[in-house]
Amino acid sequence: MVPQEEAHEDRMRVADDFDRFIARFWIENLAWYEVVGRKRSDEELSDPVWEYVRQYASADRLAVG
Repeated sequence: MVPQEEAHEDRMRVADDFDRFIARFWIENLAWYEVVGRKRSDEELSDPVWEYVRQYASADRLAVG
């Protein structure tokens, strides 16, 4: 069992509120299903999944540059 203090250090905020958490949970599961379950290529991914990917790709560019 991990000590409580160590577990708290590993926490990460993934959303600002419950609605955003559910939206992220939904789109990440949809992405997983399309890539793993349906074996879709990048070009075949749905628009919502591509929008989510683009959002994080631009955030990565801002963090680096």
